Amino acid sequence: MRQQVIAQGIADKDSICIFGTGYGGYAAIMGAVREPGLYQCAASYDGLFDLEAVLGREDPLITPAAREYIDETLGTDVKALRARSPVDNVAKIETPLLIMAAGVRDPYVHAGLLEAAMKKAGKPVDTALLDRREDEYKRLLDFLSKYLRAKPQDDAGKPGGVKQAG
Repeated sequence: MRQQVIAQGIADKDSICIFGTGYGGYAAIMGAVREPGLYQCAASYDGLFDLEAVLGREDPLITPAAREYIDETLGTDVKALRARSPVDNVAKIETPLLIMAAGVRDPYVHAGLLEAAMKKAGKPVDTALLDRREDEYKRLLDFLSKYLRAKPQDDAGKPGGVKQAG
């Protein structure tokens, strides 16, 4: 779909960023892993980035039924978990990342793991541990304005050179 909207001129190939929260945050960063060069930036809010850590976590709040579901969903093969974990694939990331996490235990841990892996690899990363959801939007807008270039508008107020969907 992304390639189609680029080919049709609906999206500018030089101004695409991917963003998600929760599972979408994981998926956004994995998008940057799986399609290097497509995105000018990628951002996540409260994503989990180390599936091996999720699987191996001993948490008294996780019921046996929830543990069984996690094991079935993620699988238990360490090699496969690492292949699907952003922290183990930062070498493939070619775009700056914004990693945001709220005051929740696991996202803070995962944000720190991904930040450390990106810095170790010499990759651009901005990390924000936020107290309020409203802060997420300000940080995201600041990040997007840094990495996405604005297109001049035509006389009708539409971005120049980009078609309107519809």
